[in-house]
Amino acid sequence: REEALAAAQEAVSIRRTLAATRPDVFKPDLAMSLNNVANRLSDLGQREEALAAAQEAVSIRRTLAATRPDVFNPDLAGSLNNVANVLSELGQREEALAAAQEAVELYKTLATTRPEVFQPDLARALIVLALRHEEIGHIRNACQFAHEAVSTLQASFMQRPFVHQRLMVFILQTYTRQCQAAGIPVDTGLINPLQNVLQQLQT
Repeated sequence: REEALAAAQEAVSIRRTLAATRPDVFKPDLAMSLNNVANRLSDLGQREEALAAAQEAVSIRRTLAATRPDVFNPDLAGSLNNVANVLSELGQREEALAAAQEAVELYKTLATTRPEVFQPDLARALIVLALRHEEIGHIRNACQFAHEAVSTLQASFMQRPFVHQRLMVFILQTYTRQCQAAGIPVDTGLINPLQNVLQQLQT
């Protein structure tokens, strides 16, 4: 992990220099490298530094999305999810919830126009939001967003179960656990067909 971090930091340094001279060309690449650094720092437990890198990526992508939302809103949403996760690790739960909520809103807009592309991303963002609600004790809200995540991923999973198997397993496990914690019955009509497909994949 240390070597991976060093390589990612070198990429940031190179792209920061390039972006200083041609920001219109190289700022998207710089933001991507900052996200990579944030992930590597998080892996190493260096969470304050990871947050700084992830927030810088959000700042760059927010500026880019202000002028070309059709191109850069997907990247901005992904960076917001990264920030939400790191904030959660640092115990800054209200801020994590706000970042996760913004990511969901962006992905919902994207999925409206291109559902086949963005519904899996929306489902992933929804389960992040469910987890952030659970952290602050909003367990019924958490269960609601987890249910929405299952429903959102359903069509993509049924079409390409091998591709989305791991994500669906995680979402279903989270949804079931949160429903149990909230005392809410699971939606068997929704989850039983999905669990049947998952069982078939394991045979």
